[in-house]
Amino acid sequence: MQVRILAVLAASLLFGGALAAGCSSPGTTSGNAASSSCKIALLLPENTTPRYESADKPYFEAQVAKLAPQCEVLYFNAANDGSLQTQQANTALAEGAKVLVLDSADPQSGAAIVQAAGQGCEDHRP
Repeated sequence: MQVRILAVLAASLLFGGALAAGCSSPGTTSGNAASSSCKIALLLPENTTPRYESADKPYFEAQVAKLAPQCEVLYFNAANDGSLQTQQANTALAEGAKVLVLDSADPQSGAAIVQAAGQGCEDHRP
């Protein structure tokens, strides 16, 4: 439940425009995502429900392009495998993702992903 709340919170921040400022870096003048250090990982749980691939993913990518064009979306789909989703989250973090939008494949892997992602945040908390 807490993981789903985190995903909803992250998505609402993005769609509300708050993330656009968080992704920009001083001196960034180009909308070219390939040269950007701003990376957002979208981690979806499975691909058997058509809406994830046909609606959620394209809508999310369109909103990022609109609100934070300097950011790159790293997309992952876990195919209902919590272990795979954990690996995908680790890959996203290793590739420099600063934001993870997570719809967890299962509660245990989701909790582990949130904990791993938060480990680097202690130094940045107010």
